[in-house]
Amino acid sequence: MLDIKFLGKVKIEYDGIDITDKFGAKTKALLSLLILNKAKSLNREKIISYLWPDSTEDSGKFNLRFNLWQLGNIIGLDEKGNKFLHTGRSHCKINENYNYICDIVDIKTFSSKENISIEKLEELRKKFDGEFLEGFYFKNCDDFNENIILERSCFEEQKIKILLKLVSLYEIENNFEKCSEILKELINIEPYDEEIALRMLEIYEKNGKRRLAILFYDDFKKKFMTFLGISPSEELEKKYFDLKSKDISKEKIENKIVNINKIELLLETHCIGEIKYYWISNFLDKIIEKININDYLIENEIKDLGYININLFTDGLINPPDIRIINILLKLLEKLTVEYNLIVKVIQIEKIDYISKIFLEEIQRKNFISFLKEKEHIIN
Repeated sequence: MLDIKFLGKVKIEYDGIDITDKFGAKTKALLSLLILNKAKSLNREKIISYLWPDSTEDSGKFNLRFNLWQLGNIIGLDEKGNKFLHTGRSHCKINENYNYICDIVDIKTFSSKENISIEKLEELRKKFDGEFLEGFYFKNCDDFNENIILERSCFEEQKIKILLKLVSLYEIENNFEKCSEILKELINIEPYDEEIALRMLEIYEKNGKRRLAILFYDDFKKKFMTFLGISPSEELEKKYFDLKSKDISKEKIENKIVNINKIELLLETHCIGEIKYYWISNFLDKIIEKININDYLIENEIKDLGYININLFTDGLINPPDIRIINILLKLLEKLTVEYNLIVKVIQIEKIDYISKIFLEEIQRKNFISFLKEKEHIIN
């Protein structure tokens, strides 16, 4: 069985054997063109104009013949004895009877109107391992490069449709935690999408997390107005004010219940000296040992925190400004204190580094957490 992946790093397997390295970049690009147009024959001259626009006529024809030969020679017959390619003098295409698996084919054929199971949708969700033809760019091949950008946009739209469908199905099952997880993934893709933001507010409300909904909206509005220079829609504002204007007495009762039922977490931290961010990083370590912060922060925020904490390391490490790191951590604590009663013990506080000291003073001022006082390590 032939298995082809174009999302993220290109991978081609035949009968369980990885044959990716047997093909050059242009051969993989040719394969992508043939699969994207699998329902029709492609004109050879058109393919040459995409992949070898600067070649002479003879050189372009030779390059295409060689790459087609490579595909047909390396990719074997399927279980029914079908060849992978049909090639003619002027056109070529993938044999429509050939049995193979390809991530972009599965995703392209998805329709949000079809009756599909959560399990199938989760399988499609896992196929999004990166961008289409990630890292591919060919000098002077403007048409092909533009086609890559267009396809990436199309696959992103499909991903959004798949995720929104998943939210709807999980909502029917009252699995609001999964809904929140997927909506956060959607916000990473479309950070200023008001429809997604509204769905997030609705799911938080249904899950009984009204305060988290309000915090989410405040954060969304701030980013929305900063980036777009306008206020969110009336519908979104109305939903926000509905959440804020619940009966006050009922809210007080709920808050008392919440405070009684809060999970108490003791975090023992320590300082070792003037190593920038050391206590903050240690404090964050203790949090992530007990709490999945993916439930409270978006992907980009976690990436930024990866700069100061090896346990959150991700590809593409950056150096965010100090104020951004501190603001992300304050946002995290604000959300955590809705559900948790955090008690922190700081050992050797006299050795705390300067940035951590500023952060510590701010969380004391905001009264986010309680500090455990000891004889030699008292925190006022």
